[in-house]
Amino acid sequence: MDIKEGVYAKSSVITIGTASTSKKTTSVNYYFAKPLNENTVLVDLLNIKNEPVGFTEEVPIEQFKKEYEFVADLKTFQKKHEQVSPEKIKAEEHVKRGDKHLQNKEYLSAEFEYGTALRYDKKNLKAHHGLSKVYLETGEIDKAKEYLHKIGELDDLFAKENKHIFNEVAINLRKQKMYDEAIKNYKKAIIVDPEDEVLYYNMARAYYEKGELENALKYFKKSVELNPDFNEGKKAIQFVEKKLNTRK
Repeated sequence: MDIKEGVYAKSSVITIGTASTSKKTTSVNYYFAKPLNENTVLVDLLNIKNEPVGFTEEVPIEQFKKEYEFVADLKTFQKKHEQVSPEKIKAEEHVKRGDKHLQNKEYLSAEFEYGTALRYDKKNLKAHHGLSKVYLETGEIDKAKEYLHKIGELDDLFAKENKHIFNEVAINLRKQKMYDEAIKNYKKAIIVDPEDEVLYYNMARAYYEKGELENALKYFKKSVELNPDFNEGKKAIQFVEKKLNTRK
């Protein structure tokens, strides 16, 4: 592997406590690394603000390859490796109960469970999403819009499994004619998975319904660029181009 300059993570197993109360846990530290020559890499420990602290070490390249992992997106990497708090575990338990109640159309019980989840973890994406679906199902559109809006403000939840949530939320926002917020959530889904042509197609639809035909055409074309066999995208391109030509 070629070593390139950038941020790397190194995991270490450490022991906490003594004797019978001791337990092992994994600690992850982050470093800024750059090759010195073909045999050595210089690493500099990052502090809590992800700034180099000047505590440098020269690491043999073979050791570096074994112990350090390149981090392309530090924020996402840190979220993935952070320890899950008891509160977040509790929140997930209530979300699962809420999902079961929602599936059975037990809306009051679902609302209670999702609300309880948010008391444990106010940024729980699934709980916000669950409440938005409850209120859409019960016709409480203003409340649904409130939670759909809140999801759009959760900026630090770009885990791979959240792509479908952002996409579904965006679809519901588009149906409520909340086009700007729909587009914002499609963009989040695309950050999670930039190779999914359907996300670009869906975002293009939001732009089209908003009346921004040029932007719609741009993203319809991107969907076909990613998948040349994507017939829906091809049809949309022809339709929008025809519309734009009639304006001239």
